[in-house]
Order: sequence, then C-alpha cells, then structure tokens
Amino acid sequence: MGFFLAVMAALCNAISSVLQRRGASTAPESSVLRVNLMTYVLRRPVWLIGFSTMVGAFLFQAAALSYGQLSTVQPVLVTELLFVLIILSIWSRSRPGREEWIGALAVTGGLAGFLLAASPAGGSTDAMAGDWGVAGAGTGVVVLALIAIARTNRSPFARAALFGSAAAITFALNAAFIKASTNLIGQGTVHFFASWPPYAVAVTGLAAFFILTNAFQSGPLTATQPALTVVDPMASIIIGAEVFGETLRDSPGWVALEVVTLLIMAVGVVLLSRGPLVSTEMGEATAGRAKGATPPGPLPPAPHSRAVGPSGRSG
Repeated sequence: MGFFLAVMAALCNAISSVLQRRGASTAPESSVLRVNLMTYVLRRPVWLIGFSTMVGAFLFQAAALSYGQLSTVQPVLVTELLFVLIILSIWSRSRPGREEWIGALAVTGGLAGFLLAASPAGGSTDAMAGDWGVAGAGTGVVVLALIAIARTNRSPFARAALFGSAAAITFALNAAFIKASTNLIGQGTVHFFASWPPYAVAVTGLAAFFILTNAFQSGPLTATQPALTVVDPMASIIIGAEVFGETLRDSPGWVALEVVTLLIMAVGVVLLSRGPLVSTEMGEATAGRAKGATPPGPLPPAPHSRAVGPSGRSG
C-alpha cells in the first residue's frame, strides 16, 4: 500500500511540476526571492491548478509515510520524472525518443535495484530531540548556502539547479516532519495539535514551496527536475537514519551495489530531463521572459518526434 501511495504522490507531483513551471517561468527576474513572485503566480490559473495538485501529492505522501520508512517512500518519488515524460508526450502528441526511453529504463531499473539492495528496515517513531536538532540545523545550513550561491550565479540553468537542490533538501526534512505527524494521529486530536511536528510541517512545507517556485522562475525544468528527484531521496535517507534510526544494508558489497544503482538512477534522471521532448516542451529559452509576459502556449513537437493520434487528455 505504501508503494502505491508513493507512486500516486509522484504522479501528482509530476502534474504540479509541469503546470507550476508554466505559471512561474514568465515572472520577471527582479522577483527572485521576493514576495511579489508569489503575487505574480497567484494570478496565473495554470499555476493555481498546479498548486492544488501539489496538495493532492502531499496527502498521498503523508499516507505513504504512515505505512513505510522515509528511506523507502522518498526514493519512489523519483518516478515523478517518468510521469512528467508521459504528460508532456500526451500534451505535445509526440513520442519519446531513444534518449528518453534509455533514461526511463535507467530510472526504473536503478530505483528497483536500490530498494532491493538497500532493503530499508527498522526505524523508531520516537525520535530524540537532539536528533531533530542535528537534522534541522544541518539541513538549514546547507539550504541557506545553496540559496546564497544561487543568488550570485548568473546562469539560469545553475540557479534553477541550486534552488531545486535547496527545495529538495527542505522537502526531505518536511517529509520527516510529516512522518512524525502521522504517528500522532492515533493519539487523539488534542494531543496532535498540542505537539510541534504538525507546525513544523507547515513551516518547512511553505519554505520548500517558496524555494521551489523560485527554482521554476529562475531557469528550465531540465535543471530543476534532476535536482529535485535526485537530491530529495539522498537527503531523506540521511535524515531517516539520523532521526528515525532507519538502516540500510551496510556490508561493503551491498553498499557498492547501492551506490551503483543510485548512480544509474541519477544518470536516468539527467537523460530524461535533458531529452528533446522535455527540454523542448518546457521552453529552454528563458531569455524571452519579461515583465507582464503571457505564459507560453503549447510548443511544436521536437524535431525527432513522430506525431501520434490526438489525445483527449489536456494539460
């Protein structure tokens, strides 16, 4: 059940990424890390639809984390990029090319291989305050450093990747707070709202959401998406081990296999994100972004693509 719910969360995240990217990509450069970025996107219907889909992803993720470990659920969210490929393929009525298919096989194979090799197990629902402090302080320092570097970088691709990495780490910490909150549900409503994890979910969720919106505004999805899908599970594994005591197989042979499968998965993510279909559809050329610009309309199929029959599904 936990695996199915995680896949559904990935699907909702994919829809959200496509729609929110289209809503935020035309925001002016001056809105980076400013409140007026949010006021800008809130006037974009496509962005609002994407936000509502993100709420659905949150609910599916929370349900998945109530069944499984952080180090199991978060890596499954890597399948989000596969759904992005499917959505864009239907949207543009174009077939994925060889690069995308290889990337898809690498992601699914790497994910399956990692979960089999790592065999995540254990974990406690009663995390120590000191462990939460280490996890919170550690992620905070890394996230602030990534944001500071992103602000001084002039490359749209690098900025989007840096903001995406910062958002991914914040989402990983948010997932840990979600898991802690789901463990409180059975202890009564009063105890739930009297505890701190639900409020930590709200704070880190809003922070991650704001950082992600800046990533979508700063550069192409082909930079943001690999950072999100690779960094999030890595950070989640570390946080899960630190806070909940979750364990992976740690003998040299298994560790080597885990590293190899993660590398395969990372290569697949990069191939999918930089493939002609994704890069063309999401509008790599961000230089045309201007204040007051209208969201880009559907783009023509990539040159290598072959047209297929019309689809009744809309974006």
